[in-house]
Amino acid sequence: MEKRRLVKELEKDLAQQAGLLAKVSDTILDQDISRYPIFVLSEKGLEIGVAVAAGDERQPWHISASTLEELAARQVIGMEKVDDFRRIFKDPQEFFCFLVIFEEQADFVFMPRNIQAV
Repeated sequence: MEKRRLVKELEKDLAQQAGLLAKVSDTILDQDISRYPIFVLSEKGLEIGVAVAAGDERQPWHISASTLEELAARQVIGMEKVDDFRRIFKDPQEFFCFLVIFEEQADFVFMPRNIQAV
């Protein structure tokens, strides 16, 4: 799936989850768990992070809350790429970071916290 189409689909699917995602992200930041909260989205539940929402007919994505540190420890992000990732990471007070796993592909997507369905 092309990235632009994926982002539009995510906006539609996640608009109703934005409040929940913001609370989870704020908890990760406020409790000094990490400065790099990352939500893992997959069509099937994965054992990464802490489950936030299970997919259903309204919102097909399984959502887990993770961090850069966990993804590096699990070698999802190579240790040699951690510093590069930190440089491109957008302010978590303004953006959500998603690791989207679909159709045997994975991609990082940053979206404004005020996700609105288009």
